[in-house]
This record gives sequence, C-alpha cells and structure tokens, in this order.
Amino acid sequence: MIHPPFIRHFCALGAALMLAACGGETDGQHSGLLTHDAKARLMARTSALPAAAGTLAGTQASISTSSTLQPPEQGLRAMAGFENLGSTCYANAALKFLIHSIGPQRLTQHLQAFAADGDALQREAAQSFMQLIADTYSETGPTRQQLSDFFASVQQLPAFSAINADNVLDFPIVGRQQDTDEFLTKLSQSFQLHALYASEITLHGGLDTFATEGQYWTILQPSSTDDTLQTVLDRPQASGWQLSLQRPRPHLTVRLENAMHDTQGLHLLGHRNFDFNQAVRLHTTEGNLTTILTLEPREVIEFRGTDQAGHYVVYAKDEQWVRYDDAQVTALSQMPALEQVRFVNFAITHIETASSSPAADAS
Repeated sequence: MIHPPFIRHFCALGAALMLAACGGETDGQHSGLLTHDAKARLMARTSALPAAAGTLAGTQASISTSSTLQPPEQGLRAMAGFENLGSTCYANAALKFLIHSIGPQRLTQHLQAFAADGDALQREAAQSFMQLIADTYSETGPTRQQLSDFFASVQQLPAFSAINADNVLDFPIVGRQQDTDEFLTKLSQSFQLHALYASEITLHGGLDTFATEGQYWTILQPSSTDDTLQTVLDRPQASGWQLSLQRPRPHLTVRLENAMHDTQGLHLLGHRNFDFNQAVRLHTTEGNLTTILTLEPREVIEFRGTDQAGHYVVYAKDEQWVRYDDAQVTALSQMPALEQVRFVNFAITHIETASSSPAADAS
C-alpha cells in the first residue's frame, strides 16, 4: 500500500522511469494479414528512451510527485498464430493474453521457479508451457502437435483433471467450448500465476467487484450500454483501491462481468463500443494521499456470439495493435471499438501522487 514514504522515495530518486512508446495509429481499421514487413517492424524492441525528469512541487499545504513509468516487456516479434484444435479458440485467446500481458521473459522465469519446486506432473506441464512461450515468438510458431502436447500436459493437472458424476472430464480443454475466465482461473491455480500480480493493485469492498483465490485480476461490472472504460473505472469508490507499486512493471488486469439482463431476463454478454485507442485514469485515495494512475490498454479479449455458439479473439499492442484469431494474425492500423469485451490488461504509464502533508516532510 502507498504511504507518504512512497513520496519520499520519489523525492530521493529525483528522476522518473521511462514512458512506454506507442506506435502511430491512423483512422483506418485493420490492414490485412500481418506481412513480412509488418512483422519486421514489430520485431524491433523498444529502444531505451531518456528518463523523463520527475517533478516535485511542495507548499506548506500539500506536496505532489509526478512520475513516468518504464514500458512493459515486449517480445522480439509479433506472436505466432495458434491452430484451433477443436473449440480451443477460448484457450488460444487466453494464452496469448496471458503471455503478452505478463511478458514472455517474466512468465518463463516464474515457470522455471515453479518447476523447480513442483512434482513430476507440474514440472512436465511447466516445461511444456515454457516451450510454448518460446514457440510463440519463433519464426514458425508452435506446430499443431506441440500445441496438442501442451494441452495434454495441462489436462493432467488437478485443476483440469477432475471427473464429473458421469465419469468424464469436467473441463476437457480440447473438443468443447469453454469460458476464458474459467480457463485462466485454472491456469492461475495450476501455475500459481496470482503470485506475479499479488498486492499490486486490488479493489476491495463494494458490489461491483469480487475475486477468489488463485485469480490475478480485478472484476468490474459495467451497468449500462453507454458505459465507457473510464466510466467503469470511475464507478468504484477511490478509497476502495489498494495499491502497491513497488514492482518494476505494474499492471491492472480487469475482467468485465456483465450484470445486465434484457426484458425477458436473459443474460446479455457484452457492452457497447469500448474504445481502446486512448488512455484512461484511475483515481485512488488513502487518508490524505491521492494517487492518479494513467492506464494504457495493452491486451484485450473479445467474445463474439452467444454462450451456445461463440468465438474468442485477442488483441495485443506493441508498436501497434495486432489481432490474433486462432492461426490468423492481422496487423491493425487502429484498434476497433469492441462490444463484447471479457478481459482488458492495462499498463500503468504514469503516476501522480499528492498529499496534504507539509513539503518539508517529504525531503
């Protein structure tokens, strides 16, 4: 949690971290399948930018700090496509979202530590997961057999291997449409992924959020088809957010859970036209401390269709937005507005902090 020492920490540093570099975008929609040239542009890692100078202004009444943060980890190239092995679009989208939002290097390091302490099944699944991550950023991507082997190893883990009353797998990964949130929850539990996000940014209390052990996201509930991303973030009380931004690459991952129903009481799956081409701001308060986070959308999972016949697609941004629809990889000139959004991961690019404490206390 952020306390006045957090301000003194920035004061002592006297400089901020680096700002994430955003690719130029136009008013057009997607520009066709990702070409070799487009992939080459995405292969270039973001070069180190000059550190933006932090500012510190103080009066007898208040002090404030402003800091620009380091860009999130980027892959060497656009991610490869994953074949659909039979109703596995939900898993393909979830894996791309997960690998890109956590970062391939950070996720691999976590899996290495997990494998070192795990049992035989956990080690096998973690090794297969690490190979999948490497294949995701390879020239050719994972083969159908490699993807099948990964799913088979994960299917052996307790979270995925439960048998129902009919003596069949309760959650078969291949061959039956599943929900991304349940798949990500089981992955998080199986590989302890919540440890990567623990205590960074969480929301406690209120009726519009809840979480269970093993999840690494915050759940928010839009309440109107007119809601924007900013509206959804503004709805919880600012005092409900708990912050701990000491990690090098802070993120906020949100699952949008639709609580709306139509006049017949049928559950509606999505909200309307969320715009991901601009940053949003999250206001938090704790005592006399106010913090404003600038959040840039980086990864999005979209759901199309109905619960009976639906399809998942994931979008991820490096220098530009790219859409991953199973094996099809498409570069976008601009991220489209989406109606049925299930997950959004935000990179925190800027932090402003203000306190009513005297300026002398921050030195």
